[in-house]
Amino acid sequence: MKLSPPSILSGLLGILAPLPCVVCGQPCGSDDSLPQLCGACAAAIRPLPEPRCERCGRPLVSEAGACLRCRSKSPDWDEAYPLFDWRGPAGVALAAYKLGGRPGLARFFADALEPVIRARWPDSVLVPVPPRAERLRKQGWDHVELIARVLERRGFEVARVLQRGSSLEQKKLGLDARRENALRAYHVMEGRAVPRRALVLDDVYTSGATAGACSMALKGAGSEKVAFVAIAAD
Repeated sequence: MKLSPPSILSGLLGILAPLPCVVCGQPCGSDDSLPQLCGACAAAIRPLPEPRCERCGRPLVSEAGACLRCRSKSPDWDEAYPLFDWRGPAGVALAAYKLGGRPGLARFFADALEPVIRARWPDSVLVPVPPRAERLRKQGWDHVELIARVLERRGFEVARVLQRGSSLEQKKLGLDARRENALRAYHVMEGRAVPRRALVLDDVYTSGATAGACSMALKGAGSEKVAFVAIAAD
């Protein structure tokens, strides 16, 4: 396989000045597929166990089909599926990607997402969740959009139709406040046609407030089915 120039450069830097693995802190070797994540830690990042709730995608303990929460209150989306558990090496790697200046990890997360998306939602169009304007100004780049671009180069269709208005930071709010805050935050951009089958892409699934708000916005604009995929569940 022919490497792109950024991959060649990353490989040379990994040989000349190995970066520490974002999870264990040990230097990454030249044989590791990424200069930011050693092979051992990459292998330790495993999908959430099955069986899962058919609506929110969280592992089931004793229930069948849907978890108690989804049975008591049906979600606004059709299906959600987080890949990993935030409380583990996946969460450490994701935090380093989002907050630690390691955008090269976008390829690792795209590698994890690609087979799941192809298997579960082959006819859906990716809709990345837009960032808060304050975060974008502070960081200078959009971590969800970067993963979407990697997947787009691999043949996935991406529809950038959502916009985010002024809102509070979700992690500072309780469950009910998260839902109200998210409902005010997400809208379909004026004049944009939404996909019939949409797959909303985000980094972390927590309360489901973002998934619900994005689903309601998309369905209100004409989407028939809306699923939600996230890298990790918190």
